[in-house]
Amino acid sequence: INSAEGDISGLIWAVIGAVVAMVISFVVTMITYKDDEPDNQGKIKEKKETEKEVIYSPMKGEVKELSESEDAAFASGVLGKGIAILPTEGKVVAPCNGVITTFFNSLHAIGITSESGAEILIHVGIDTVKLDGKYFTAKAKEGDTITKGQLLLEFDIDGIKKEGYSVISPVIVTNPDQYSDILYVTGQSINYNSNLITLL
Repeated sequence: INSAEGDISGLIWAVIGAVVAMVISFVVTMITYKDDEPDNQGKIKEKKETEKEVIYSPMKGEVKELSESEDAAFASGVLGKGIAILPTEGKVVAPCNGVITTFFNSLHAIGITSESGAEILIHVGIDTVKLDGKYFTAKAKEGDTITKGQLLLEFDIDGIKKEGYSVISPVIVTNPDQYSDILYVTGQSINYNSNLITLL
């Protein structure tokens, strides 16, 4: 009988010990626990909602709808989203900090990747590839690291027009799927380094 009572007594004390340990563990957890996750998620969400990149104007002129470029590939948006500029001065400056990923041999177009990964194409005129570099003077080269406002290219507006080509120049983002929205305003004059396209 004593043996059985001893066994039962030991079992009771074991159960009591387990319960006490659970209670202590629960209390310690409640005291030390800090609910960081909702705050972190909130901060991440807020950051994503407010994250944006501004592409500045590489030219001085009049901002037009892309459809006014009179080029089906640009007008349809198949090459990317953006605007067109009717330049009043024959210069192209860097629209952001980044790298020149492509500088066409004909010098009429420049591909740039910004520090944040935006892929931008600046195409001077329509069908001007046929000029094979005539009226264009490069001020930078493919592979160069560039800073916003840096002079990249000069071109002769009158010379291009005399050859029968339009100088209206598409400026597009060629990886628009990377962004939730792309904002721009048309129908207004713009100067170098003014806000042109906002990527969200």
